[in-house]
Amino acid sequence: MRRRLFALLLVLTLCLIAVLLPNPYSILHRIHNTLSYVTRPLWDSSPAPSQPIHHFYAQPAEVGTAEWCALHGWKMRDKEAMVVDATLISSEVELMQVRMRELEDVVDVWVVVESNGTFTGKEKGTPFRDALMAGGEGKFGRWRNRIQYEFLPGQPLEPGYDPFDIEIAHRRTMTRTIRQYLSSHADEGATVLVLMSDVDEIPYAHTLSLLRKCDFGPTIHLSLCQFLYSFEFPLPPTVNSWRASVNVFEDNTYYGHGKRTELVLEDSGWHCSFCFRTIEEVRQKMTGYSHADRVGGRQDLLTDEWIRESLCKGRDVFDMLPEAYTWSDLWGQMDMRPWRGAVNVPRLLIEDPERFKFLLPGGCNRP
Repeated sequence: MRRRLFALLLVLTLCLIAVLLPNPYSILHRIHNTLSYVTRPLWDSSPAPSQPIHHFYAQPAEVGTAEWCALHGWKMRDKEAMVVDATLISSEVELMQVRMRELEDVVDVWVVVESNGTFTGKEKGTPFRDALMAGGEGKFGRWRNRIQYEFLPGQPLEPGYDPFDIEIAHRRTMTRTIRQYLSSHADEGATVLVLMSDVDEIPYAHTLSLLRKCDFGPTIHLSLCQFLYSFEFPLPPTVNSWRASVNVFEDNTYYGHGKRTELVLEDSGWHCSFCFRTIEEVRQKMTGYSHADRVGGRQDLLTDEWIRESLCKGRDVFDMLPEAYTWSDLWGQMDMRPWRGAVNVPRLLIEDPERFKFLLPGGCNRP
């Protein structure tokens, strides 16, 4: 009897919300997310790899390759591995430039898959292809002869499917493109390492140099220092990104962004999340990627004013609590404070600070 009464009261409450509130879905969505995220440390645990490997590096350091490998518990390879950097790109043209400049001395080829549709089925441009086809030195002329580009036509989000289905299709296309390239460009018997990461997950050049010289096994994750919107807002040191991985590419290897091993190399690079040059790019990301449901019907989150203020304050652009698995990490991400230094940042930011000021401390005002 009590259960029926409770169910009746719940239904009446929901109906009242639907009648009285202008956007009941938005309110219920916010309540659900708040309760879920604020209690996460009670019912969830981090899926991050559980076997961290200490990362040793100093510049300059007169240490031989064999000794450097031994510091990490590895043996030196007989021959340096070939390195393929494989990324899916949406609109992150500037970050791709930063990435290629940072890794140009340690990557043999960049495999890039781009679509004219988002994961949510919305139409978009192909800014990377446009820049690549511009001719001359341009943004990518320096690396053009080492870029393997694949275009994937966009598709609408059909009933019964969600954005993750389209994302999976993109990753399958990447796997096929890598295989096709290696079938005609990799030496027989050569070790090929494929860096699988998003454009905004950028390893240090010396990290890839270490991995191409040292035999770390079949796969390893990279723990990356995480930043939000620019290199002005670092997340707490305990909140690191770990999904980027480097993998020995075999016949059964697939391109993915999930957990592949318990091994993770600490302090391996940067992850600059939502680090876009313009407000429109931020808005496109919010409505176009796999977690676009976080908008929750709130059009006020998509205004220029809200986005600009969020970027300058380090506030969550979705107006949500951070995803954290401990109370200390939850509090740390709610109290974002700007970083005044810019010492350990990708080198292109220092080489061309005017063009990349939006990624540096003090450059939060996007057009």
